[in-house]
Amino acid sequence: MQERNIKTDARFLYSHAFSFIIIFSLNNISTLADFQHCQYLVELYVRRNDIRDLSEICYLQDLPRLRRLLLSENPCVDTAGHLYRLTVIRALPNLEILDTAPVTPEEVELAMKTGLLLEHPLSIKVNWHLNSVTRDPRVGQG
Repeated sequence: MQERNIKTDARFLYSHAFSFIIIFSLNNISTLADFQHCQYLVELYVRRNDIRDLSEICYLQDLPRLRRLLLSENPCVDTAGHLYRLTVIRALPNLEILDTAPVTPEEVELAMKTGLLLEHPLSIKVNWHLNSVTRDPRVGQG
């Protein structure tokens, strides 16, 4: 049996698609892509990892039950600056708690107006042959 490094390899989540709560804080996770298959996920704790691009949260947009997200202390939080919270709420308006603070209806309304509109990481298609980046219109907009 092959041993997996949970700190960098979250692919085993395919077999945990029915999990309600996943705690992966204090690891080296750099993408949220593997969590997109956890359709029953209600709470996700990924504090203090290596998530650098805030658009990674787009992988969580199709999780209908997700209500609590702990993303603090990741590089993407500092990168987004003062728009971090409103941007996450805009992308995930059904959240009830973000980083230990409740999400209010007024905050959701403000987020829809001022939060950044994120582009899903899969909507950018890299054409290695031409060494250029093109947008793939078939992939949903974040």
